Amino acid sequence: MFRNFPARRSARQKWEAELVWFRLRYQDAAKATRCLNLLSRVEACGRLALYYLPGSPVSQLYLGVPEVRIRLVQQMASDFGLSVKPSLLDLCLPEARKLLPMADLPWERPFMGHIVEGLVFVSLLNVQEDKRGQFFPVPPKKMKESSQRHWELPQLPPAGLTSVPVWEPCSLEKFTLSPNQDETRLVWPVGWNTVGRPLTLSGHVNLYGSKQAVVEWLSNQIGYALGKNGSRMVVLDGFGDLVPQLKRKTAVTRLLGEGVRYMDLDSSASVTGLNPLAPVPGESETELISRWQQWFGAMQVTPQGIELLVTARQDGVSDIPTLKKWLRSGIRKEQYLAATSLQLALERLTASRSLREQLEWAINPFERLPDQVLLFSCQNKGWAQEQLLFAMLLGIQTIANTRLILHGFPWLRLSRLECHGPHSIIASNGPLMADSTVILTASSENKIHAVVKKFLEGDAVWQENIELLGAKEGVIVSGNKKCWTSWELKS
Repeated sequence: MFRNFPARRSARQKWEAELVWFRLRYQDAAKATRCLNLLSRVEACGRLALYYLPGSPVSQLYLGVPEVRIRLVQQMASDFGLSVKPSLLDLCLPEARKLLPMADLPWERPFMGHIVEGLVFVSLLNVQEDKRGQFFPVPPKKMKESSQRHWELPQLPPAGLTSVPVWEPCSLEKFTLSPNQDETRLVWPVGWNTVGRPLTLSGHVNLYGSKQAVVEWLSNQIGYALGKNGSRMVVLDGFGDLVPQLKRKTAVTRLLGEGVRYMDLDSSASVTGLNPLAPVPGESETELISRWQQWFGAMQVTPQGIELLVTARQDGVSDIPTLKKWLRSGIRKEQYLAATSLQLALERLTASRSLREQLEWAINPFERLPDQVLLFSCQNKGWAQEQLLFAMLLGIQTIANTRLILHGFPWLRLSRLECHGPHSIIASNGPLMADSTVILTASSENKIHAVVKKFLEGDAVWQENIELLGAKEGVIVSGNKKCWTSWELKS
């Protein structure tokens, strides 16, 4: 089918530029080679392009396929265990050169190649062009199968071509603690290492990765933690994708209503109810009013309006409905301007009918803490939801010795907080906390480079390993120590 291609450099370059390019990785060389040979047949793709760039320490192999054959290539790759990921980089393809048949491919040098009917035709780069080849070579019409010299991929794929990362042994003591669980409840389980040993961390943890990978990691981590020690834990979910998934975990359903409290403000099935002004166990009146003032101050209420909250509390205000009622009837004329600032903030907070209904049913979310686990979900769709998430965090931070998970949080507000404690906080895709341990999960390809540059000193091998992270896998980074971990226990 390619015999009528004009034997011109420009035609070849145009054809290669119109291909869809994938980053190719594999584990079994024989299966991968067979897959490519089958795809190169006339009844499949007819012709494939290879672009190879050797590197130290990471090499790159790209596969170019006609756009109309993408689904076939992806299905075949899946069947044969190949990894084909679309290249997000704009590949700078070399100028087209004449191709020669070659069976022993020069894996130590860069080259461009075509696979046609199971045969490979190659042009070496960075050397003088061999004029004997063709721009669109095809196998001879009459060529016996026994006379063909079959090519193959490297039996042991190097870094960059292997689809399976190789993890170095880590210092287990750095990431494994052995405290008596009765003495501290602020330990985070973080999966198992390469030899199946459980890993735990204390203190703050910054979790980074794609939204899907982070939710997968946290749901496994929280479910496992609840099975081991179901207390002193609060989850604040600002995306609304984590807490509903946790509800399906066995450890959660077993404790739901007793050891676990579930609050989903986005649920259309029922009204959960919420009183962000409710007292926290052990909180003094002075601390309660200070928390109110901090919350309304973040809503840009004037200092005079914030001062009114002291009087409001003395007059028996305890939730949003009673505060709105007090502002309408319980203030003096000289307090009118100050009250207006508070009223405007409340009107904006309750502008949504759904949130207004939640706040009218004033349920105290803090009353059973810290002994009960709280799973709180409120999608951060706008200003009002952001205020409610901030109110929850202000309340939770007054409770000592609490494990806190912040997911989808309005992080600009977190930067203004000083959490009292001690606390152990896990923050997903948030600002780096002081003295925190970092866990990296699977990330989108366009963000991996920045993550590796920031936390792994731009190491090319580690970047390759991060790209190959599977579901439920992560890399723990603490200083110059790094360790692979997973929620799937390897046999």
